[in-house]
Amino acid sequence: MESRRFSSAVTLGVLALAVFALSGCLGDASGPAKSHPYPLAVGNSWLYNHTIEYQNGVFDTSSGFGYFYLPYQGTTDVRIIEKDTLSDTLEVFVFRAEEESENPLPMQHDAYAYANNTDDGFYLYAYEWGSTILPAKPQTRRFTFRINVRDFTSLSDLGENLSSSVGSISAAFSPALEIVDPPARSLAYPLRIGSRWTYRRAGDPFRIDKKVVEYEPISVPTGTEKAYVIQYKWDMDKDGHWDKNLNGFEYISRRGLIKREFFYYDVEVINEELEVIGTVDVIETYVLVETNL
Repeated sequence: MESRRFSSAVTLGVLALAVFALSGCLGDASGPAKSHPYPLAVGNSWLYNHTIEYQNGVFDTSSGFGYFYLPYQGTTDVRIIEKDTLSDTLEVFVFRAEEESENPLPMQHDAYAYANNTDDGFYLYAYEWGSTILPAKPQTRRFTFRINVRDFTSLSDLGENLSSSVGSISAAFSPALEIVDPPARSLAYPLRIGSRWTYRRAGDPFRIDKKVVEYEPISVPTGTEKAYVIQYKWDMDKDGHWDKNLNGFEYISRRGLIKREFFYYDVEVINEELEVIGTVDVIETYVLVETNL
């Protein structure tokens, strides 16, 4: 196969959407597996609204942080563009995710994911960065965001690292195809209430587990349908306990990911002088608004 080479990084959050958009072989609500193969075909697509909202902000109003407090609104288009092979034998589907936004600034970026179903799960085998188009940023102060002893350059950077299976964005960025070794198990089949698995291992850079907690009707703009509710668990500070100030869920139906929502509480805002100038709560969501299967 030929690698797509680009010079700019794309967000890991978009890459994660590409991986989660395709979930095959779903079990029933709690017990025996029942196969419901997802329609994997070149040309299938899923369109999501992507929003980041800030709540309960407590910070120094003279700090200049108000610009960053604006809500983010964008769309993420995920589609299967082709089938391919890795290492001459491994068949994969190639997903492209494109994100566009106008608020608070216009931008475009994309990413590629190489993944497929197996008998025991849905796996990410490789990923690749795409192109990024950003406008000139206004002259504002730079802020760092800290949660559970870890610092992030932006709130989107935080979300990317909490959702991705491939570690931190700084370690993951490469202009060429990157192989995920061992492959990341995005979903564990069959999906059943109570099933649990490790999504990202400890030390890479921190552990993420997932657990199926419910099977219930979920309403999105494309309609209401039953979906598995999968909860994320993080141990960012590596103390052996799940972080209580983070919560996240994804909702998987027979059409794939129909919704994802992450909640970050008491995120510290740090200025260029390394002073904590306040805290903010963050809600980040992806909601399915259109499909073409």
